[in-house]
Amino acid sequence: MGRAGRHDPGFRAVPEARAVLAAVRDLEPYQRAALERSEVVTVPGAFAAADLERSLDGLRADVDRVYLHLDLDALDAREGRPNAYAAEDGPELAELERAIDAVFARFAVVAAALTAYDPAADTDGRAGAAARRLVARMAARALERAA
Repeated sequence: MGRAGRHDPGFRAVPEARAVLAAVRDLEPYQRAALERSEVVTVPGAFAAADLERSLDGLRADVDRVYLHLDLDALDAREGRPNAYAAEDGPELAELERAIDAVFARFAVVAAALTAYDPAADTDGRAGAAARRLVARMAARALERAA
């Protein structure tokens, strides 16, 4: 593993324009300003599938392999509260599952992560159940592609 501030040989940073950030909402002003200055492609809030697919298709022109990173707090807080940062007006669980499908349909997913779960915030267990469904969806899609 590399040390902070150093690069591992053979690896390089991913250009901002090759990143798609979906379900963007509830940002602090400094976060919004930094994102607006960047080249990161954003798909706001409870995105329409067509908007995400258009962004993924644009990315596909430049890359064929991706890292899929899913923060559980992308999920609309009304569907489950995975952490203290959960916010409303995000995608429902079924929409996140379709988003996973859209990524796997277009790219070789070389790594994936589901992050940002705090069991203390999940007082009714719905966020944990959503996390299990999303991980299962990623695993199923990865196995289908491997077959």
